[in-house]
Amino acid sequence: MIYIELRGHNIFCEGIKSMLDESLVNVIQENHIKTKHYRAYEDVRTAEAKICVIDAEYSGSNRVDYNEAKTKYVLFSQSFNSRSCNNKVKGFFSFSISKENLHSGLEAVLNKETFIDPFFMNNVIELKKDRGLNGAIRYKLTARESDVLQLIIGQFNNEKIADKLGLSENTVKNHVSHILQKMNVKSRNQVILKVRSHSDINPTEEYEYSL
Repeated sequence: MIYIELRGHNIFCEGIKSMLDESLVNVIQENHIKTKHYRAYEDVRTAEAKICVIDAEYSGSNRVDYNEAKTKYVLFSQSFNSRSCNNKVKGFFSFSISKENLHSGLEAVLNKETFIDPFFMNNVIELKKDRGLNGAIRYKLTARESDVLQLIIGQFNNEKIADKLGLSENTVKNHVSHILQKMNVKSRNQVILKVRSHSDINPTEEYEYSL
């Protein structure tokens, strides 16, 4: 079970709840009001983390304490801010996120992965897609691993990478595993974020990618 807390306008909270599968996700709190599911969460809170889902456009979002124990944080916004994903904020969702991506994103965040809505990711990739070569050199990837890295940045899954490169899917899985190991990351999203972070753009600047 995934336990989430909602912070945002009523219309935002109602919209998120309408997309959730209650057999998989329980909303335990809306802003400062506890729901009927809060008691169930209290019974497992020492072992289970919760996810705080925040409407970044909500006036109260700047008062959120991002240091609450055993809490992961997800932001909903109209644009992607490159400084927003950090050790605490692991998810960045658009307001037009699909139900499928909402659930997969919450699961990823709960599993300590970084999740960026594909709507934002497409914009990041378009602006940064020449970073693949730089990443290959920096992490000493083989020629074939470099090919796979380019396609990971392009958001191709293993099946499509195998088709494009004329490889078996198991071979692609091995290449992806080696890339993750060499880059010291755990997911494809983290690969893209790491390649982007080592670009020639000034890292002290702030970037936004809007829909």
